[in-house]
Amino acid sequence: MGASYIDLTYPGSMSEKDVRDKFASDQSNCRYENGHSYSGGIGMANGIKFTGRTFATQAEAETWTQDNAVKWEAAQCSRVRLEPDDNGFWYIGAWCAS
Repeated sequence: MGASYIDLTYPGSMSEKDVRDKFASDQSNCRYENGHSYSGGIGMANGIKFTGRTFATQAEAETWTQDNAVKWEAAQCSRVRLEPDDNGFWYIGAWCAS
């Protein structure tokens, strides 16, 4: 079976708990709309894992995440801060079974 790379961004002002809650809701909605197996949507990820990494650009975050995320495992969540003193945003990516 294949895999699709799916990514999401959430505002950097959200706490980790808020990100977890929003991600769980997005996964639930994906499963409702697309099914519970091999949909290629974010619902196929096994939860979310905060990497503790901060990137200067979304492109850096995307490259790292594509190289380190694993199909059937948790989506990888990192911070992107375009300026050192801003909240930036959360970047989430996963290889999802399709």
